[in-house]
Amino acid sequence: MEYKIDKILLNKITGIPIFFLIIWFIFQAVFTIGQIPMDLIDASISNLQNWLTTILPASFWSSLLIDGVIGGVGAMVVFLPLIIILFFFISILRQSGYLDRTAFLFEKSLRKIGLSGKAIVPLSMGFGCNVPAIMALKTLETRRQRIITAMMIPFLSCSATLPIYTLLIAAFFEERWRGTILFALYASGIILSFLTGLIFHKFLKTERITSLSVLPKYKIPKLKNIIVSIWGTTKSFLTKAGKIILPFSIIMWLLFTFPQVEGVPPQIEDSYAAQIGMAVEPIFEPIGFDWRINTALFGALGAKEIFISTLGIFYSLETNTDDGLIQALQNDPNITSLTAVLILIFMLIYSPCIPVIATIKQQFNTRWSVIAFAYPTILAWLVCFVIYQVATL
Repeated sequence: MEYKIDKILLNKITGIPIFFLIIWFIFQAVFTIGQIPMDLIDASISNLQNWLTTILPASFWSSLLIDGVIGGVGAMVVFLPLIIILFFFISILRQSGYLDRTAFLFEKSLRKIGLSGKAIVPLSMGFGCNVPAIMALKTLETRRQRIITAMMIPFLSCSATLPIYTLLIAAFFEERWRGTILFALYASGIILSFLTGLIFHKFLKTERITSLSVLPKYKIPKLKNIIVSIWGTTKSFLTKAGKIILPFSIIMWLLFTFPQVEGVPPQIEDSYAAQIGMAVEPIFEPIGFDWRINTALFGALGAKEIFISTLGIFYSLETNTDDGLIQALQNDPNITSLTAVLILIFMLIYSPCIPVIATIKQQFNTRWSVIAFAYPTILAWLVCFVIYQVATL
């Protein structure tokens, strides 16, 4: 039975199209199924903020709670259903044995960049979180393979970038195209990852590669294991929200509300956050980013999710409407569809977050952590520069 299935799923002609069709279906389902709970959570958070605004006196602490904590972390929680749905499907693929067997499907391609089929395991983990994916490199045989794979992994969009993608796609693109655009982003990341592997393969000394010898068996996914897997992802997300996103959200809120004169917060454009964004504006202006996007990108270095938290805080402080973050973006005349495309591309390519850089430094050395930061960031700027300059001619 397995042999008959493999003749289709692992065939060099039919296997890869089927693989990408499955992935496309998953991303389409993420939007189709996830839109309803996402809208409900978004409306609930907006209503909570409005209710607290009416019952709490205007003060430093009430603004911290409403705009800093709820506006920042709440903007991220909205996208939790999408993450759960995505990893529901990924868990099925992994537990069925299909995801592991794709190592054989892509082994010939991986050999072209100096890797064995075993690299598919840490690479696939990169779609969840780059940190454990980098740590899983110890399963590879040589330091050269580990370095090449480490440089490839950051281009594989982790779960932290999913909310950013879905936010911008939902705000600026028609519903019928959303799943396809999300698929295109992930597919582009895979292509960039492969090209990166090819580049580093050319510059690093070659070595002998061993082949996989045994195919893992197909299994029927168990509901209990799926639930455990989803809970692990949800728990990781909530833990990250408490340990990283919440502190960073509060820091960004403080940067937006200071310096104060006689206890009065400044205009947003005069805040410390604006000063940070404006300081690097000469670098990012040629790719169409204003100080607000620059500030959000600065926060995203701590964790990619902070990008959304920062925008949530900004719009919570700047507007007094009960619109959610998606509507706030749609109503902002300074952010166009072109801007959204550029942000999506930049977030896809540019540097992984600081925890990933630190893990690469720990696994290898400072030199490789600097390369892991500089290479994708420069590449992201160059790609966005070309697109923006051509689009605005």
